[in-house]
Amino acid sequence: MGRLKARPRPLLFVNIVTVGAYHSTRLSNIGIGHGAFDGGFGYTYFDPVKGHEFSAVAGLTYNFMNPSTDYQSGVDFHLDWGASQFLSKQIFVGLVGYLYNEVGCDSGSGDRVAASSRASLVLAHRSDTSFLSGACRDT
Repeated sequence: MGRLKARPRPLLFVNIVTVGAYHSTRLSNIGIGHGAFDGGFGYTYFDPVKGHEFSAVAGLTYNFMNPSTDYQSGVDFHLDWGASQFLSKQIFVGLVGYLYNEVGCDSGSGDRVAASSRASLVLAHRSDTSFLSGACRDT
């Protein structure tokens, strides 16, 4: 019987700082014009004998006010996941996807649209290779 390795990841908080050029009158911007606070939890299941791997990370993002537009996006929930089958120690194929759902309402005087809920579900295939540098190899 194969060894099963469950790798729960600790609760993770990341403060997303405002980066990139942003101007409210531009049609396209590199930055988003505001910061956000993102928290989540991840889990990985791996069976090295059968080559099965499944990982998922779920989280919530709180968006701060965009001072240029006086607009604040609502809180969103996101679930990112991947399932892989290793064909060898380095090559694997599988599926990846994510679910995104805005669970809070947008606000601010810049909010000029009716209350709405946004949701997305994406599914894609994946094939990849992995490698370890000499410094990272287990002995």
